[in-house]
Amino acid sequence: MTVNTIIVCMLENRSFDHLLGWMSLPPFGTRTDVDGLTGTIDGNRRLQRFEYENPAGGQLFPPQILDRDMPLPTDLPHGRDRVATQMHLDPHSGQYTMDGFAQAYFDQFASRGGPPESMSMFPPNLIPTTSFLARSYMVCDRWFCPIPTDTHPNRLMSLGGYTKIDSTSGKPPNHDHLIIDWCAANHVRWRVYSNGFPFLAIVRPTTFLFDHAKFRNFDDFAKDFQTEPDAEFPEVIFIEPEFSDDPTMRHPNDNHPPLPMGPGEAFLADVYRAVTSNKQRWGSTVLLVVYDEHGGYFDHVPPFAVTTSPPGEHEWSDPTPFTTSGPRVPAIIVSPLVQAAAATHKRFDHTSILQFIVDTFAPGTGFSVEVSRRHDEAKLDRIASVLASTPRQDIPVLPPLPAAFTSLAFSGARQPTTPGMQAFANARATLHAAQPQAFAMVQPEIAFDMQLPMAPPPALTPKAASAKAFATRTIAHKRSVARKSTKTLKPRRR
Repeated sequence: MTVNTIIVCMLENRSFDHLLGWMSLPPFGTRTDVDGLTGTIDGNRRLQRFEYENPAGGQLFPPQILDRDMPLPTDLPHGRDRVATQMHLDPHSGQYTMDGFAQAYFDQFASRGGPPESMSMFPPNLIPTTSFLARSYMVCDRWFCPIPTDTHPNRLMSLGGYTKIDSTSGKPPNHDHLIIDWCAANHVRWRVYSNGFPFLAIVRPTTFLFDHAKFRNFDDFAKDFQTEPDAEFPEVIFIEPEFSDDPTMRHPNDNHPPLPMGPGEAFLADVYRAVTSNKQRWGSTVLLVVYDEHGGYFDHVPPFAVTTSPPGEHEWSDPTPFTTSGPRVPAIIVSPLVQAAAATHKRFDHTSILQFIVDTFAPGTGFSVEVSRRHDEAKLDRIASVLASTPRQDIPVLPPLPAAFTSLAFSGARQPTTPGMQAFANARATLHAAQPQAFAMVQPEIAFDMQLPMAPPPALTPKAASAKAFATRTIAHKRSVARKSTKTLKPRRR
C-alpha cells in the first residue's frame, strides 16, 4: 500500500443517520453491512420503529424521511448541555438511550410545534454526491465526533488532539502542536484550499494565509492536482468549504444548518472530480469526507467511552472532563485503496486523522501523548488498517447533478451575532490589521469588511486606502486569469 496524498474535507453539523441512515432501509438497498436505520416507512414518510421514537411534550417523534431539500428556520441546538440531553444517560441502566433529540429541540424552541427538524433524515436522491460516494467507496459507520459539544472544540480535536475550549468561541485561543506544526517538523508538505476564510486561520491567525505554498484558492485545486510536480504537490491537504458562520460569505456551502444540502453537494462534487482528474496521482490518494459534529440531528448509536480533559491552560466554561465521544457523524473514505460499496465497523474519531497522517509519513511514531493515550483508552482503530495493498483501476464517474440546487444566499455581509461568526470577524480583523496589503491579495473581495464584531466601521487610513486600491487591481487580475483558464478542469465558483 502506497499513500502519497491525504486529503481531508470536513463539512459541518450533520449526523450519520441524518445523511447515511437510508443505506440500510428497504426502499434504498437494505445494506446489511451498514449500521443505519431499519424499519418500515409509513405513508407520511415516518420511520416505524419504537426504539427510534423520541418523547417530548407528551408525544413521540419518529425519524422523518424528507421529501425535499430546503433551508431550516434556524440552526439546531447542539451545545454541550443540549447534546447531553440528546444522548440521554439513563440513570438506572447507565446507558445512553439516544432519545433526547426532540426534547432538546423543544427545550430551545418551546413555541414551535410539529415534528422537530432534528428527527429528519435524507433519502439518497436528495444528496446525490454523498450517496454516490457512499455507494462507490467505503462508509465508516463507527466514526464519532470526538466530544459531545459543538463545532470549534471538535474541529480543534481534529487538528491537534486536544482543545482549550469546550464550546464555540468568538475568539479561540491559540493552540500549539497542531497537525500543521507536526508536518513542518517532519518535513511533510501541507496546504489548505478554500474559496473562503479557512478555519485554520481562525485558530492560527498567522502568515500561513499569505504563503502560496501553504494556502490557495479552491479554484486552483483541480489544476494543481493535475499538473503540479510531485516534489511540490502537498502530501497533506485540507479542503475547506465556504463557511456559513463567515459573515462575508454570500453563498456558503459547508452544509451547516440552516443551510440546505444542495450547495455542499455541488462543492463535494467539485472536490471529487478534481481528485479523479489525474489517474496516476489518484492511485495513491486517500480523500476523507467527514463532518465535524452531528449538529443536533438524531443518531441511534450511543457514544463510546473516552476521557477528554481540559489542558493545563484552558478556557473551558465547565472544566468537568468529557467521559464519552460525541454522536456518530457521516464519514466516507474515498480512494482507489478501498473497494466499491464497502463498509467498515472499525471505530474512529477525528483524532484518527492525525494518527493516519503519522502512520503514513512517520510510521512507528505517535502524534502526541494525548492522542496515543486516547487511542489506547478508547481502542480506536487505524485508518490504514482498512486500506488495500493495491489500488483499484476503475474510477467511478459521478453522474451530472441536478441543474439547480436549493440554496441559501445572503445579499451582503451580515452582522456577526453568534460566537462562530465573531470568530471569523475577529480573525479577519487581526490579519488585516497586521498585513492589509497581503490580506487583500488572498481575500480581495472581502478584505475591507474588517471591523470587529458590532463595532462602528473605522475610517480608512492612508495605508488601508492604498491596500483597497491594490485589492481592486487584484480582483481584476484574478478575473482576467480565470477567463483565460480553459485548458484544465476548473471547479465552479458558486
